[in-house]
Amino acid sequence: MLMSNNYTDAFDEFAIKNGRDIFNVYQDSDTTDEERERLVKWLFDLIRSRGNAVPIHTWSDDIFSKIVSSLCDLDTYLIYQDGSYSLNNIGANILTQFFPEILDVVKNGKVSHREFFREDKRLIGYCRTFLKYCTSPLEMFKMMSFRGSSRCYNFRPATAKALYELYGGSDCKVLDTSSGFGGRLLGFFTAKNTSEYVGIDPNTADSCNKFIDFMRMRFEINKKAYVNKIGSEDFTIENYPQYENYFDISFTSPPYFNIERYSDDETQSHIKFNTYDLWVDGFYRNTIYNSCNALKLDGTFAINISWLDNIKEYTEEFLNDCGFYIIKEDKYLLRIHPRESSYGSDKMSKYEPIWVARHYTELLKDGMITREKAEECYHRVKFGNKRIL
Repeated sequence: MLMSNNYTDAFDEFAIKNGRDIFNVYQDSDTTDEERERLVKWLFDLIRSRGNAVPIHTWSDDIFSKIVSSLCDLDTYLIYQDGSYSLNNIGANILTQFFPEILDVVKNGKVSHREFFREDKRLIGYCRTFLKYCTSPLEMFKMMSFRGSSRCYNFRPATAKALYELYGGSDCKVLDTSSGFGGRLLGFFTAKNTSEYVGIDPNTADSCNKFIDFMRMRFEINKKAYVNKIGSEDFTIENYPQYENYFDISFTSPPYFNIERYSDDETQSHIKFNTYDLWVDGFYRNTIYNSCNALKLDGTFAINISWLDNIKEYTEEFLNDCGFYIIKEDKYLLRIHPRESSYGSDKMSKYEPIWVARHYTELLKDGMITREKAEECYHRVKFGNKRIL
């Protein structure tokens, strides 16, 4: 089987035993309500018998290799056009099997995927809806989100790959201060110009480094990669002097304060800094400061984040403190034709920003600012190692 989940075997056995699949039986107009309830109970008991396991997709080795190969071959300019990164999702779905902790994320107060099946009433409702509207066990995970569980979307590897290739230059060394669930890491492995990835993440599961080991072994990749299990606010040059002025690009997508709660570990930023003001000052400010210190003078800073209160103003302030200035706002598309929401939007798309910044001395070299403006920037710097002219 090219793709499966941890329930497909039972559905296959049902079809063999009954001569047709359970969806065909349930959705048949001749099936009585009583028979449908027996089918609901069959699915309910199946999920309970498997410990309420979340239906995680797994891929055959051949399909996994083809997905990675497709990502490697993907043209940057098919992903990035007119300042927007497309909705290309190649590679994102293969990461869940390596990062099962994504199933524990609580978002906007909704129950996590891991907890979703535990309540009887909710599970019965799910089983009825699933059998009524779906046609394959591979749709089980998607239906969980439809029925109201949290859905934490991984960062699209294709976007990360395109951004590295656009802004990183050759032999690109990448810093990712919130490695998360491997989206930007897979983008690093498949980008044509990258040579080293240093990640930062307080996740105690260490899934990123396990994924790195898998990719090296499976594809014989020689790129250097390692993820440090700390918070990005602690990734200081004093603690990691080897990374001062080291990276060509710093690109990340940090936690959106407490919108998504990844775990209850004390190392999580929303727990260490439990109000928004504390989080901005203690986590977000120091993350940007540490990233800028670790960048080469001609390096590029980029960040994707949700439209939190005054977040662009905070981002500009903290970057300016280090001598970096936003030169463009790219769009990380979330969906086409949005509903009203707190996200940025235009007439055609719902998106989050990706702000791209460079140091003022590089802007001066490229004629993007005047000498007088560069001198203003010089006097504005109040943190770090890049107050030069």
